[in-house]
Amino acid sequence: MLLVGAGNIGLQILEIIHTKGLQDEIVFFDNNSERRNHFLNPYFITNDIDIAKKSILEKDKRFFVCIGNSRIRSKYMQLFESFGAEASSFVCNSAKISPFVTNLELSGSLIHFNVLISHSVKIGKSCLIYANALVSHQTEIGDYVNIGPGASLHSCKIGDFSFIGAGAIILPGITIGKNVRIGAGAIVKKDIKDYETFNGEN
Repeated sequence: MLLVGAGNIGLQILEIIHTKGLQDEIVFFDNNSERRNHFLNPYFITNDIDIAKKSILEKDKRFFVCIGNSRIRSKYMQLFESFGAEASSFVCNSAKISPFVTNLELSGSLIHFNVLISHSVKIGKSCLIYANALVSHQTEIGDYVNIGPGASLHSCKIGDFSFIGAGAIILPGITIGKNVRIGAGAIVKKDIKDYETFNGEN
């Protein structure tokens, strides 16, 4: 499996991979000058896109983009899918997902420790939902969304490429637009338009 990004998220994914016994044949791709062409013992980190592509074509088509920035994540998702790779998803063993979820795209997504996802929920591709987050019934989450630790989403809509900070609360019936940033601990009581940033209580 190819892991794109050898930073904090990459290490988190590696921990999950080990708990699931999937650690064989891991290769990291990372063009960060401080990490490239090194070993994350015992895993090799390459910055050579041809090596990464060869790993996908010859060894294992699975990959996961371990990058927090959703725009960069989408760029690498599209790049490696164009090589014929298949985006993997990771759901931690302690996460609880209702069997009556409406649509979990989950392609390239991470559902972290102790996340609770209720029924009639829709989640798009390549989302990062961090530890202890709550996604209540009839919530719709778009593509490339980041949900911070302990955030609570209650029957709301979250647009593509949006970021919900740690401990934020989105109340029922609220629509969060695309490319929105909600600050940590914010309580959102009214709709937030595309590209807006909100840090308090409205």
